[in-house]
Amino acid sequence: MLNEGKIMLMTKVAIYEKHEENDKLVMARYFREDYIKYGCLKTVVATTVVYWTYVAIYILMSFEKILDQLTDMDMDYFEVISVYLKGYVVACVVMFVYSFIIYLFKFQLAKPGIIKYNGMLRKLLKYYEIEQREEDRLKKRIRVYDSVGGAEEDLAADETTRRQER
Repeated sequence: MLNEGKIMLMTKVAIYEKHEENDKLVMARYFREDYIKYGCLKTVVATTVVYWTYVAIYILMSFEKILDQLTDMDMDYFEVISVYLKGYVVACVVMFVYSFIIYLFKFQLAKPGIIKYNGMLRKLLKYYEIEQREEDRLKKRIRVYDSVGGAEEDLAADETTRRQER
């Protein structure tokens, strides 16, 4: 027995899962705060890697200039390191704030779609619960005859012998 409402709902759920699998369904696994914290953590790690890679490339590109300064002893190492660390802190703070806003905005945009998807899943579960109750109801009727004792053939045989006796 086909239920058109159930088939339409299953189709909508499958289409949503196919199109939104990478974005919104991944977000649905997290609470809002956890999703934002995880995204900010990824951003800070990426910022760290990119910033220190940039510093290393800059040092390699201006290596001759740095060697000249080392031989002249004009370089204050503490000042140079503090400049790089201040730049790192500023870059991390800026990227953290930026990623916080972006991930919050993404989650807020995805929330209505996730709510709609969860509603479709609840309706689909209700369809399955109704089917299960119907199956249980039908099986209980059969079980009543089974609990009397004997098979259905024995019951049919008893009925034919009663007819013959009349």
